Amino acid sequence: MIKNFTKIFALILTLIFSANYYAQCTGCTVTNPVLSGNYTFASGSTVCFTQDATLGDVTFQNNSKICVAPGVTVTIQNNVTTTTGNNITFEIGGTLHFNQTTNIDANLTINIQSNGLLKAGSTGNNNFSFNGDSNNTLNNFGKMQVNALKFQDVDATNIVDNYGTLTIGSNINIEGNTTFRNWQTINIGQSFNMNSTTNYINCGTINTGTGFNV
Repeated sequence: MIKNFTKIFALILTLIFSANYYAQCTGCTVTNPVLSGNYTFASGSTVCFTQDATLGDVTFQNNSKICVAPGVTVTIQNNVTTTTGNNITFEIGGTLHFNQTTNIDANLTINIQSNGLLKAGSTGNNNFSFNGDSNNTLNNFGKMQVNALKFQDVDATNIVDNYGTLTIGSNINIEGNTTFRNWQTINIGQSFNMNSTTNYINCGTINTGTGFNV
């Protein structure tokens, strides 16, 4: 009994530490750069938003990072430009809202903390695609709302850990060498589609409209 309690307590501490670790956004090089209009996230920059902002077209250069503070909403209305081979990071404590279908060609790391939300489309009705050709990571402790969630590069290594809620309107489609771990809740309108190099580990709840394609 004591051993089981110790294991459970250690797991809780690990989850708390992980949530706080992934939520950190330090070393801001730019804070609240624009409240509207187009914007380029410069190479090597950490751009922090502590106020609501609505951006038009955005470009993420290599090793750039966007950090959205808790309680803040950043809306990207138009085109998102990224470059294959580059690396970018999204740190989401508040809401990062893409109005359009979003394809990220760079290698992408997304960390969504417990009160964070990543959304594509006004109601989560647009697709979001990881197209990076090397390493892509999604750590979700909050919420993600998209129509289709796609990992599209066959040569990429993808790691997904869901400790929150993924709400997927249609499908999850996976290519590449992928480890997909669900610790909480995934709701999928249609199906979970994975390739032969996907490892799926479920320690939570997954609901699908039509099932799995393995």
